[in-house]
Amino acid sequence: MSRLSRSLSVLTLSFVAFCSECTAPRIANAADGADKAAVALPSFVDLRPKLKKWGLEQRQQGARGTCSVFTVVEAVEFACAADDDKGSVLSVEFANWAANEATGRSDDGDFFHNIIRGIKKHGICREASMAYTAAYSPDKKPERAAIQEAAEFHRTTRLDFHWIRPLSAKPGLSDDDIRTIKSTLAKGFPVAAGSYHSVLLVGYKDDPALAGGGIFLIADSIRRETEITYKATKARFGDVFWVNKNSSSREQRTQPKSK
Repeated sequence: MSRLSRSLSVLTLSFVAFCSECTAPRIANAADGADKAAVALPSFVDLRPKLKKWGLEQRQQGARGTCSVFTVVEAVEFACAADDDKGSVLSVEFANWAANEATGRSDDGDFFHNIIRGIKKHGICREASMAYTAAYSPDKKPERAAIQEAAEFHRTTRLDFHWIRPLSAKPGLSDDDIRTIKSTLAKGFPVAAGSYHSVLLVGYKDDPALAGGGIFLIADSIRRETEITYKATKARFGDVFWVNKNSSSREQRTQPKSK
């Protein structure tokens, strides 16, 4: 083959390859799937009927600064109820004590991450075993039975906490955070949102007429708020998480104790 013929052949093959790339079907990647999943989200989600079904009606914090403790405990209650299909009201007072045990302080209320630290270390008992009091006493300790009950919870229950946005120096969520919150709610889990007053997000409703395109439904331990727009959510909250009860908890619960 002459040098001219060889050059023409190379040019022909290159042109064919170029045309093949232009006309070949595009293969979707993971980002495409995520975008489609976001578009496919329902326009309305409301988890409040489940809370009612499981007897997890909204409690009140009173004059104490324990909104974040209530929010964490309510998220854990829902996670356990979703796994067992029955509700158990858990102790906010114990979770508050456990957070202080974990930090070495004596605060009435704390940040999400410290409350989670306390539950991860000490577990949690039922509300009946350490009832919430109207006034805070740093000297109040759980009874031995409550500690044993919480230890059993810790032994048999694995909770997986998922941070959508860890605590940052300044509040503010991104559009991706809002989409993740909505996706989590659509999967059937409430979302804890931390701020100057922390609340549990228990649903949402898309509405293009509202600021940001919709509202989140709120479970509020002072029963002041029932909803918040997407735009206000982005501006207000600084740390956001959700929690589920790992299915391995069932296996661990049913295994006999070693002798």
